[in-house]
Amino acid sequence: MSPALKGKFGSPVYFSSHMLNLPGDCRTCNRRRIRCDRTIPACWKCVSRRLSCPGYEKQLKWVCGAVSKGPYRRYYRPEEADVNLGEASGDQHVEDQRQARRITEWMTHDPSSTPWTEVYPLALFRTSLVEAQLSQPEVATLLNHFTEVVANQLVWYDDDANPWRKLIVPLALDSPTLLTTILAIACGNIVSRMRSDHHHTGSFFRSTQLHREKALRLLSKDFQTMSNLISTESWMPSHSHWGKATLASVIILSYLEIHFPTSGVWRLHLEAARQVIQAIQKPSISDRTTTFLAEELFATTTWALLTDYDADTSVSDQDLHISLDKDGPQPRQPEEMVTMPCQDSGFAGFCLVIRQITQTERLFQQSRIHGVPYIDTETRLVQIGRMLSEARRCALGSVRLEHLRRSKSEHLDASNLIDALYHSTSVYKFRALQFTSNEGSTVVSHRDQLFKSLQTFHDPESFAQDQTWPLFVAGTESKGDVTRQRWIRDRFQLIMSCSCELDRPRVMRFLESYWLQTDSENWVDYGRRQANQDRFLIL
Repeated sequence: MSPALKGKFGSPVYFSSHMLNLPGDCRTCNRRRIRCDRTIPACWKCVSRRLSCPGYEKQLKWVCGAVSKGPYRRYYRPEEADVNLGEASGDQHVEDQRQARRITEWMTHDPSSTPWTEVYPLALFRTSLVEAQLSQPEVATLLNHFTEVVANQLVWYDDDANPWRKLIVPLALDSPTLLTTILAIACGNIVSRMRSDHHHTGSFFRSTQLHREKALRLLSKDFQTMSNLISTESWMPSHSHWGKATLASVIILSYLEIHFPTSGVWRLHLEAARQVIQAIQKPSISDRTTTFLAEELFATTTWALLTDYDADTSVSDQDLHISLDKDGPQPRQPEEMVTMPCQDSGFAGFCLVIRQITQTERLFQQSRIHGVPYIDTETRLVQIGRMLSEARRCALGSVRLEHLRRSKSEHLDASNLIDALYHSTSVYKFRALQFTSNEGSTVVSHRDQLFKSLQTFHDPESFAQDQTWPLFVAGTESKGDVTRQRWIRDRFQLIMSCSCELDRPRVMRFLESYWLQTDSENWVDYGRRQANQDRFLIL
């Protein structure tokens, strides 16, 4: 296979050995007698050392790398990879040299003399970098994988209004940080779908690492700039576009780390996202992008809290909140300005209810430890029940047949999914808030309806990314039932094979360990005892 060129402004670019035209390297590197990295649009060895890079006399002819082969070749479009930069016109060559000089000027500029925005506008600098990335066939292939595969997994259901395609991808075309983060999660998604012994796994994993490291470097600069703008009270409304791109980058990085969840790094990214959304000031309800990102952050932190049994963390003042009452009191934080039904989908209402149940359980445990009475539990149950019914109504309204634009069977599967989410959350309500009066018959009814909803899917692979929570709750209700345990195990394997594993193997191991328990302890208390050993993510 041909060697690979690794540049700071881009990921590995594969080219044939006969295309190595060393005389075409930048004259600065030739004069220094070092190998030029030939990064487009400027040599990084020159830029990093604050030297002037005159550009290149000859261009490379890019050829497709590993993405055109193997099981993911269907995501490759040959016409996108057939880019012959060696046949660029003289005008284009002059423009490339101009871009190289602009970047060199920006990197070597002394900020103490003239504001850097006057020497090199931020938008122009970022656009040139994005254009350089998009000129690479690997980037086009990974961007296609994100829009066609990853974006589908990140929503409750996919349709023409998918916010990841409609809002985030266009935002990335003006932000090298966001674009690099998208490329990183696309690579990571491909790696998580491949077998560990696949001959392309190593190259995709290395590409993931390169994109992730580059995204972290760019984010570090963005955070520093944001901190300076806020500390000097220089934040302007015109910065909101850039701020949204930064917020989206952090959230996507957390999703990337969820592909490899055992490290727990994704929790750090979520905390960073909370700080960013507070820093960019209160978003307007009409700001659809910020609202969508706030909903994403709310949902992800909700799933994280399910197995976070630290009471102080779970009831932190920084917790997000989505209000059901549009006429209620004004929220205290920007994340709280999201109202239901949400712009992403009505499914977010279930996250709100799950969040309320989890926080109520943590508060009760805290009050019991300190011997302090908590609340009227029966009243709290009634409130949560009303919220759950409203969440179901919103979800059913969001998946009308004309909205989904899917077949009738897929529409029926969407209804089955909503029923499964409703009954699984109802079971969780009674199991987590076990200090209430005995509701045994009600729990049994919800449990039976939960299994019925899951087993009547026309296509078990439909909405695979949304089945983890209902399947998990169904698994916790299968203690002592070997037949149902086998069915749960097989269904988990199915959704992992057609989607990504994420943290689902550890979810399955928790269920198998819970099934071995002979006492009547519910899964919440059992999970609290096991929290120090394995804190998994139900997602």
